[in-house]
Amino acid sequence: MKTLFLHVGLQKTGTSSLQTRLMGADGPLALAGIDPLPAVAGPGPAHHNAAWEIAGHRRHDPALPGMAALVAAAHASPAERLFVSCEAFGNLPAPRIADLARRLEGLRLRVVIVLRNPLDWAESLYAQAAKRSLPGSFMEFTDRLSDLGRLDPGAILARWEAVFGARAVIPLFHEDHPDIALPVAALPGLPPDRVPPEARRANRSLNEVFVAASQTILADCAAGRLVLAGRPIPPEAQGRLARALLAAGAADPAFHGRPVFLDRDAAAAFLARFRSDHGPLAARGPLPARWQAPDPARRAPRSAEAAHRTRLLAAIEAGNSL
Repeated sequence: MKTLFLHVGLQKTGTSSLQTRLMGADGPLALAGIDPLPAVAGPGPAHHNAAWEIAGHRRHDPALPGMAALVAAAHASPAERLFVSCEAFGNLPAPRIADLARRLEGLRLRVVIVLRNPLDWAESLYAQAAKRSLPGSFMEFTDRLSDLGRLDPGAILARWEAVFGARAVIPLFHEDHPDIALPVAALPGLPPDRVPPEARRANRSLNEVFVAASQTILADCAAGRLVLAGRPIPPEAQGRLARALLAAGAADPAFHGRPVFLDRDAAAAFLARFRSDHGPLAARGPLPARWQAPDPARRAPRSAEAAHRTRLLAAIEAGNSL
């Protein structure tokens, strides 16, 4: 029986870098005889469309290969080891995980899931959401995620174990690995020296100052209050404005760096909220220190000032990027 290594994310745990470096028809996995099923990947090198289909996600495109094509390609592959990856699998509810298991019958499954402590994970998710939309305050955003069960790594792991069994589910902790691609690639048998180094980041991390300043600008646009170069910017231009703000932030060192939304005391209280939910994880062994307490070197969040908003708007006007 073929073994399919199903990497299910989670989001914001290095998945895009891993997929770009390892997958594709001429990637390191394929060259090592581990089939990443590139003919049914897409969009991009990973299997996003198949995952969106099984999740019932609005981004699923019937014109691209979906789950049926993925399953057929897996059974037709001459390789004994297969590798499938998409972070959209990670947060599937239990019934859809069970549906996925039925679709993959006849293959030996090894589910690979990368987990991250709720504090760093939530801050990264919030910064990502704020680049595209208006998610509200950090606490409002995380309360919504918590209500949906999307900030409970223990529950997420338990859902996968309930369907596939604990022996078939392999959790990795993001904090334990400076480069998560190395332990993930090692599972199907790719040696570390065959994993290419991480490329320079195309998407620069933008700090909490950028998030706060850009959010006020996006809110003004949504309300019809934003004027650039003497002309009103309509609410329907919000998507273009978000992209222009990202480009302006990436070009300005004042906005570079990992975003921090809670000071050390608030961060400790945030982690304490989730500590009782770590049972399924603790059963696997000791949790990394940053699951128990914030990084001792954690700095306080910085506030955005009117000048930061002015810098972003001036860059957009100067570049005529809207």
